[in-house]
Amino acid sequence: MPIRTTEGVGRLRRAAVGLWVSDDPETGKVIRVGATGIILWGLLTGAPEHAAVWVWAALGASLTCWLVFAVGDRAVPRTAMACLALSTVLAAAAAGPAGSAATVPVFVGMGTYALHLRPSVRSVLTVFAVELAVTLASMWPVEQRVEPLLLHVALQTVVLLFGLRRRQYRLQARQTERLLEQTRAAQQERERAAALDERARIARDLHDVLAHSLGALGVQLDVAESLLVRGRDGQDVEDAVERVRRSRAMAAEGLREARAVIAALRADPPASLPESIGAIAAAHRGGHGVRVDVDVTGTPRPLRPAAELALSGTAREALTNAARHAPGAPTRVVLDYTDAGARLAVCNGPAERPGSAGGGGGFGLAGMAERLASVGGTLRAGPEGDGSDGDGPHVWRVVAEVPE
Repeated sequence: MPIRTTEGVGRLRRAAVGLWVSDDPETGKVIRVGATGIILWGLLTGAPEHAAVWVWAALGASLTCWLVFAVGDRAVPRTAMACLALSTVLAAAAAGPAGSAATVPVFVGMGTYALHLRPSVRSVLTVFAVELAVTLASMWPVEQRVEPLLLHVALQTVVLLFGLRRRQYRLQARQTERLLEQTRAAQQERERAAALDERARIARDLHDVLAHSLGALGVQLDVAESLLVRGRDGQDVEDAVERVRRSRAMAAEGLREARAVIAALRADPPASLPESIGAIAAAHRGGHGVRVDVDVTGTPRPLRPAAELALSGTAREALTNAARHAPGAPTRVVLDYTDAGARLAVCNGPAERPGSAGGGGGFGLAGMAERLASVGGTLRAGPEGDGSDGDGPHVWRVVAEVPE
């Protein structure tokens, strides 16, 4: 039995706490119940012994209207607010002959109406003016002195100003809560957009790694196939075997890069941008046996990690395209640091080994453009020069620019 009693007390305590937390702390159920008790106490202790019948009728109607408001505030909000205003005016009509029995409902009703968030400020001021006029009209025949009337007006004004001040504070608090909700929703949308951008970034990185590895692998296999088809002497066979070994090494390297790109995606680049591009050029030079010159102009400085990653990916993709479409052609990579950011240019001449390039197609340029656009950069690619600039005829140039 004691255990059940303890559990029952715990349930009552949790219910009371839930009522306080879930309900409006200033005009909710608990406050309405307490205000009803105060009004009943005022009627029982402050009513005159020999009051006219119309006074008791006004007080009874006022109490009935208050109970309608207390019970139906959530169910019938418009009717409830009208009953609250009528309850205050009816009590004000009996304020003179009824004394404190009517004054208590007047103060409670007017304070609740001014504090409530549902009526407008104009409605509150209108009810206050009507209630105050009715109160003074009912008190004037009873109170022949001016001091009690002025005191009542002052107290009513204090109640009105306090209610309006609390009302304004509650409105600001509610607007702040809504603003916080909107901020949370906007933050969730930003996180969702960031996740989508991250997925697109992962796709671009994997495309760059796989396109570079598979493109270089295709070039090597094409050369090996040409050597095996020609097969005039043992040297051709040895060269073909060497090409196959390079292809296997490239495939293994591409697999390692594909596995590492996701793990390293959120980390800053381990090396500076010039060092990263130099390493890419060296790997391309060793894998394809072509001349790749790298020049760095301007004053090197750190850029945004995403911008540096975009430029290094552009360099890798441009070199892969050069090896595919212009095998054996010397390539020049120029990294220029400008006041606005950095510019990367990759230029290659015509093929020196015709017939050994891999097939065209793919999404290399589109992938580079999307990557650069994600960091505010631009991409230009196409044939330039006619031999007068020293780069030879039909120079293919890829230029990528990123802002600071």
